[in-house]
Amino acid sequence: MSFKPLEQILNTIEQQPHWDTQKQYRRLVAVWTQTVEPRVAQHTRPIYLAHRVLWVATSNSVWAQNLSLQRLSILKKLDILLPDTVKELKFSSAHWSTQRRLDCDSVHPSTLEESKALKPSEEELSPKTAMGAFQDWTQEVQNRGEKLPQCPQCHCPTPPGELERWSVCAFCIAQRWSGL
Repeated sequence: MSFKPLEQILNTIEQQPHWDTQKQYRRLVAVWTQTVEPRVAQHTRPIYLAHRVLWVATSNSVWAQNLSLQRLSILKKLDILLPDTVKELKFSSAHWSTQRRLDCDSVHPSTLEESKALKPSEEELSPKTAMGAFQDWTQEVQNRGEKLPQCPQCHCPTPPGELERWSVCAFCIAQRWSGL
């Protein structure tokens, strides 16, 4: 079994007839920053397309109101880039989320800092067998573990954030809290 890039899989799926709307939505997202000014793009995010109506999240209700008044000019620009894709625009601040999931993860004590050594090269990303991918993964985990400090209790490789927070690894603190 060979692995294929996610982009290739998505393109294959989108070739199916009932995925036309999703394909149009992805194209809209790709051209959105060309359609609106950079300042507007920072405060907006296309969220979905249904029945040729594009719903756009805005950072607040003021942006939603202002862009609603400008929707005809935005529609004209969209129609030039992607003809017959959108017939109406709806703006709302209801679906805006300022806090990203990555922000939550980056402050977690178990988060490891990315280094250039952890980023795979193009050669490493090429399709492999499942066993080859597993062996690469185990080697990467082992290499990463060698660079981490050890938990003073169980001597396992531990992210520095866990040691700073609990003085032991997450597994040891969980055992301590559960009374084992």
